[in-house]
Amino acid sequence: MSITKDTTIADIVSKDYKTSEVFSKYKIDFCCHWHIPLGKACLDNNISFENIVKEIDDLKNLPSSNSLDLTTWPLSLIIDFVEKKHHSYIDDMTPHILMYLEKIAKVHWENHKELLEVFEIFKKSSIALNPHMREEENKLFPIIKAIEAKTASKEDILLVPSLIKQKVKEHDIEWENYRRLLEITNHYEVPADWCNTYKVAYDMLHEFHEDLLFHIHIENNILFPKVLKMIWE
Repeated sequence: MSITKDTTIADIVSKDYKTSEVFSKYKIDFCCHWHIPLGKACLDNNISFENIVKEIDDLKNLPSSNSLDLTTWPLSLIIDFVEKKHHSYIDDMTPHILMYLEKIAKVHWENHKELLEVFEIFKKSSIALNPHMREEENKLFPIIKAIEAKTASKEDILLVPSLIKQKVKEHDIEWENYRRLLEITNHYEVPADWCNTYKVAYDMLHEFHEDLLFHIHIENNILFPKVLKMIWE
């Protein structure tokens, strides 16, 4: 893929999710502002376009756990992947992470006041993610599958753009939560006085957000654009 200043971030990340590492490094939103051309993103963040392109090229031969090309998958298969891999992961891991974060906050808060905010951000996020996922599973995703099967009603089809717009807005909030957590945890770095629980909590939180960003990327950059293209054609 030849990258120009007009190439959107979504096009780059959709073709190879490994490139998200470069965007994360420079704190460029690759999940929610998927429509932004790379040239504009570099200009807005005062970053060299040439340097970013070089770093992206350097990643091409590196292995990645998220190297699946979902752009070629049918909509129903992408949805099943999101539900079974990412939604299930969030449901399973959230109570454990909350427990660990609450525990270390109670023990270490006097020396690490940021832990109180870390706990509150994740708690608020967990409360928001549950209805977000349930609405996708019970309303948006069934309509998308029906659109693919050409059995969706006109009324349901008309609901899709507004539903997607709302989901993207909610994704934006999670992206901001993630950026704030990176800032106050210094990229999940455990302090000198860490205990095993502290490290486990941060490792779990880090893994959780890596999975969440990949999850958001799939929906914002692959699933939703494919659905909207199908509706508008």
